[in-house]
Amino acid sequence: MTVDEAVNGAAALARLRQADTERPHAVVFDMQLPDMDGLELARAITADPALDGIPLIVLAPGGSLKLDPAVGGAGITACLASQYAGWSLKGED
Repeated sequence: MTVDEAVNGAAALARLRQADTERPHAVVFDMQLPDMDGLELARAITADPALDGIPLIVLAPGGSLKLDPAVGGAGITACLASQYAGWSLKGED
């Protein structure tokens, strides 16, 4: 499995759009990004025909988006509870 990271939503979109290899199997992102919220990022991903259909997994405090109707409209596949700050999927701090 290959994991790639971006520092904010705009950087994530740029990396997804410039991917010259396979589409990612999923995109995991936090609800609270420095430049946009997770719903904005999800809507931008699903609005791009080249990216639409990629499973989107958002991390939210306590999984709070599970009951929010905006989640389904944004194309989010799953919402997981986020209780940690400053961690990395690559295992680096």
